[in-house]
Amino acid sequence: MENKEIARSWINNLKAIAKAYDYPTITSCNDSLSMKIIDNELYIGVAGSNGNLKDWFGATGNLRTKQKKIKKLNKSASSGFVKSAIPCFKELKSQLQGGEFTKLNIAGHSRGGPIASIIACLAHEEGMFSKIKLTTFGAPRWTTDERFNDYKFIRDSDRVVSAGDKIAEIPPSTRFNKFIHFGNFFLMGSEKNRHIGNMFDYYDAHMLATYQTLCYEALEDYD
Repeated sequence: MENKEIARSWINNLKAIAKAYDYPTITSCNDSLSMKIIDNELYIGVAGSNGNLKDWFGATGNLRTKQKKIKKLNKSASSGFVKSAIPCFKELKSQLQGGEFTKLNIAGHSRGGPIASIIACLAHEEGMFSKIKLTTFGAPRWTTDERFNDYKFIRDSDRVVSAGDKIAEIPPSTRFNKFIHFGNFFLMGSEKNRHIGNMFDYYDAHMLATYQTLCYEALEDYD
């Protein structure tokens, strides 16, 4: 990690995501978002899976990896995330009507990462914000379309992964389906205290609480 300000920004992002899990501002397609305005900047947190099987096996599920075109972007992404992100964006846009903001800070945990990424792209295409900062925590791969790198905020996004978090490694990238990640990669923590063969340790590495702990520890390193 480069500096203290990055750690602070990640902690603020994680607070927004935690609020999305517990006290969402927007709920759509089984997904939850929180929204807060600070100094004319909009902060949005997108929660991950809530334990519902629809998050994995439904029409908007994580396993729906067939690429679906997003007409407004002229780019394609995994159909489950596309079908979740578009109604979330529509509801968000409806609630923001008439508002003017200098910057969008949007972050997502787990499946919330791909949804946040697509929402950010849609907001950019509609010219809703002059600046966008995107951050994801333990996000899976969500597209095979390299043209998302056309967006500077995608290239400059922060992709934070806890050591041992296997969700960030799915779906696998193969010769036939080259799923890709974007942005600046930050690996947090260490696997030395994890039993790699234990399913529950994978779960522990992926928990939002683990990311919160790692980011607070990183901040303390600067004090």
